[in-house]
Amino acid sequence: MSRTVLVVVVVAALLVGAVGLAWWYGPARHDRVRELARQAAEREAPGALRVLSVRGLGAAGGYEVTAAVVGDPDAVASFATGPGGACPPGSRCALSVGPAVARARAEAAELRSLTTALDGCGVDVAGIRELRRIDRPGGTGPGIDDAAGLVAELTVVAGPSTATDGGAALLALLDRCAVEAARARTGLAGIDPDGPVTLSVRVLDPADAVRPGPPGPDRPRALVLREAAEAASARVRHRTTVRATRHGVHEGATLGFGPAGETGYRAAAERAAAAHLRATGVPAADTPALHAFRQYLPGSTDRVRAYVSFRSPGRTSPGDDRVVAVDVGTDGSDPVALRVLDAPQPWRLPFEPGLR
Repeated sequence: MSRTVLVVVVVAALLVGAVGLAWWYGPARHDRVRELARQAAEREAPGALRVLSVRGLGAAGGYEVTAAVVGDPDAVASFATGPGGACPPGSRCALSVGPAVARARAEAAELRSLTTALDGCGVDVAGIRELRRIDRPGGTGPGIDDAAGLVAELTVVAGPSTATDGGAALLALLDRCAVEAARARTGLAGIDPDGPVTLSVRVLDPADAVRPGPPGPDRPRALVLREAAEAASARVRHRTTVRATRHGVHEGATLGFGPAGETGYRAAAERAAAAHLRATGVPAADTPALHAFRQYLPGSTDRVRAYVSFRSPGRTSPGDDRVVAVDVGTDGSDPVALRVLDAPQPWRLPFEPGLR
C-alpha cells in the first residue's frame, strides 16, 4: 500500500471516528437514550407511560427518565437506567418501571387530596417540589414516627399582612391547613388514616411569587408544580415545618419559621438560663447552651421560646437531659427564663404542647 493510500485510509478512519463520537456525545445520543427508555417503558408497563425527558446522572453513567402516566393528568413517574441508557429485561432498571407507575398514581391521588385541602383552607400554593407517600414506619420509638404518612415540600405565598406581622398570621394558617390535609387523605386507598402529614414549607413574599404554568398532556401537574417550586427557590424568604394528623398539630409551624440559622438571641438566652439556675438552686454539670430547637410564641415572629440545655450532676449517659425554657426577642431583647424542664430522650418536640 502506497504512503498516499495509507494516509487517505487513516484520515478516513479518523473522520468516521469523529463522526461517531459526535453522534454519540451529541443530540443523537440523547435521542437514542430516550428511545431506549421508551422501549423499556412500553415493554415493562405497556401503554402506561409516555416518556418526556431523560437526564444524565453524572459519574454513574445512567439516566433519570421522566414520564407522564397515561390516563392521569396529574401523575409523573421516574426511573433510572443503567450506563448509556441500558434497561434490558430483568435489570434493576426494568424491574423499577412497574413500581414507578404505581407510585406515581398513588402520589397523584395524594397531590389532588393535598391541594384541594390547602386551597380550601386558604394556603396559596405556588409549587410542590417533593411529594412522597411513606408506606413503611420510619421511627424507632412509639408514637407518631411509627405511622406511615405523607411528606411534601411546599412553596407558598405569604399574605399581604406579612409585611406588618412578619408572617405570624401565616403560622396559624399552616397549622390549621396541615390538619385539614391529614383529614382529607383518610379516604385514599392503602393509607394509615392516622398517619402524619409533614409539610416542609418555603414561603415567598407576594412580590416574588412565581406562578405555575398550565398543565397539559405532556405537562402533568406534578411536574408543573415541581418546576415552579424549583424556579422560585432563590426567592424563598422563610422556611418552616408543620406536622399534623387528623387529630391535631404535633409540630407547629412556629417551631422553625424564619431565616435559616437565626441565632441573634443565643447569648441573651444562655445568660438568662444560667442566672435562673443560680437563682433557683438547680445544679448543672456543664454550662447551659442554646439548643437548636426553639418555638415562636403564638401570634408573633419577634419573640421565641428558646430551650437552653444542660446536664444533671451524676448523669452517666452522654448528652444533656434538662432544659431551661427562655422567652426572648429574636434580637436578644428582654430575655425571661420561665422554668426547668426534663428533656425527653431522645429529644422530641414540642417540649411544651400547651404553649400552643
